[in-house]
Amino acid sequence: MTRKELQELGLTKEQIISVIKINGKDIEHARSTSAARIRNLEEAVSGLNGQIGEQEAQLESIKIGLAIDKILTIFLSQIPQTQHANKGFQAGSRTSTDVLEQLRREVMAMLQNVWTKLAETEHA
Repeated sequence: MTRKELQELGLTKEQIISVIKINGKDIEHARSTSAARIRNLEEAVSGLNGQIGEQEAQLESIKIGLAIDKILTIFLSQIPQTQHANKGFQAGSRTSTDVLEQLRREVMAMLQNVWTKLAETEHA
């Protein structure tokens, strides 16, 4: 609203000044209200972003837990095979170094199986 528009409406100088003051107060009130709303919305967005970050961290933990579960399941499924292979072992027939080396090879083979099966499940 301009002074010229108010003059064209036939308002006096005093009336125009009063209208402009009232209009200025209304504009300032609208600005402060809008600024407060914007601050509230920004705080809400910030809070939601924090919640998203927490949820993503929880999801990552769940994914890690599931991967560990898969690894343990596959690893434990290999134990009966290893026990079966060791049934023929007789105490005293080998040195402890031989036994440890065989055990190391079996564990490495089981771990390789675990990683292979885990890779297969990820591609499925």
